[in-house]
Amino acid sequence: MAQKESPLKTLKDVYFVYTSTSRPQKQLNKENKPPLSDNPLEFHAWEIKVLVTEKVFKGMKQAFKGAKNLPNAKDYTPDMIAGQFPDIPTPEEDMVLVKFSQGCLYGPKGNRKPARPVTQIGVKGRVQDRNGLEITPETALGNGTKGHLQFKPVENSFGLYLYPVAICVTELVEYAAAGGGFDEDAFGIEELDEVEEAEIAGTDADEDLFEDDDMPF
Repeated sequence: MAQKESPLKTLKDVYFVYTSTSRPQKQLNKENKPPLSDNPLEFHAWEIKVLVTEKVFKGMKQAFKGAKNLPNAKDYTPDMIAGQFPDIPTPEEDMVLVKFSQGCLYGPKGNRKPARPVTQIGVKGRVQDRNGLEITPETALGNGTKGHLQFKPVENSFGLYLYPVAICVTELVEYAAAGGGFDEDAFGIEELDEVEEAEIAGTDADEDLFEDDDMPF
């Protein structure tokens, strides 16, 4: 079935939490589906999680009715934000945590291919945040990092999915785990999506980022 694709969309000035564009996260496989290859990235995805205001979330639900990402969103009160994410200024209203994920592999059994990772750039010359901190595709994002998220709505026979395409970091919170490296447990393990996420692997995510495609809410 041919996919119906919408233009790229951008959420401006969101906070990133439990997010990495360079470290794929293992997904749950509750149905014990057999792997389609022996590639170690089977059942792995890049996960982008953002905190948005309730107003923005309501706008997303209206604009992308039935999107599979949205029913699993989690509400956070200002007190919860203050206690769990000290690098985020305590908001005056509730916020919502929304997950966007992109599978690492796509294609049928015997012809699995790597999907394009989520692009990560800085706001200044694509290599720095507003404070001059270096931003590369491997830069680890600490909870509370601020920036823009570009995503692509894709609809197929399984429904509507919002797949992450690119991140533009405007204010980096440098990530530091105890003893160095990543705190893998902090990312959590999410349930494996029911459909292949690979048809957007060829998206030219480096072109015209974050110009005229931001959301109107």
